[in-house]
Amino acid sequence: MSFCTNGLSTTGHLIENSNETGSIQVTVTTLDQIVKNLGVEKINLIKVDIEGNEHNALVGSKDTLSTFHPILIIELHTPEQDLLVSKFVRDLGYSIKRIDESKIENPNETWPNPNGVWGTIICHHPKGNN
Repeated sequence: MSFCTNGLSTTGHLIENSNETGSIQVTVTTLDQIVKNLGVEKINLIKVDIEGNEHNALVGSKDTLSTFHPILIIELHTPEQDLLVSKFVRDLGYSIKRIDESKIENPNETWPNPNGVWGTIICHHPKGNN
C-alpha cells in the first residue's frame, strides 16, 4: 500500500496505490498473521490509532479478537470509520463506550450526534480480562 505523510510526521495514513508527493510504498500485513507467525499465546490490550484505516485493521485481527478478547482502545477519525468500527466490534460481542467513560447511547450514529460513536472508544468483551 501507499503510506502518505503529506509532509507532516504526525498525520500519515495508508491508501491504495497513491502517487501523491511524499508517499512511499510499504508492505502491510494483518495482526492475525503476526500473532500466528509469532505464536502469541495471550493478548490483553490492543490500541488502534491509524488515521482512518481502523476498520481494515480490525478486520485483519478478527481471529485474534475472537480468540483472546482483548480490551480495545480505538481512536476514531471519520464518521464512516466510526460506524464501521462500531458495528464490527459489537458484532464480535464487544460493548463500547468513550474512553472518558461517557455513554454511547446510539451506536448507529456518529458525530455531530453527541450521543453517537466518535472520539476515542474503549471496548470490552464479556470473555476478556476486563
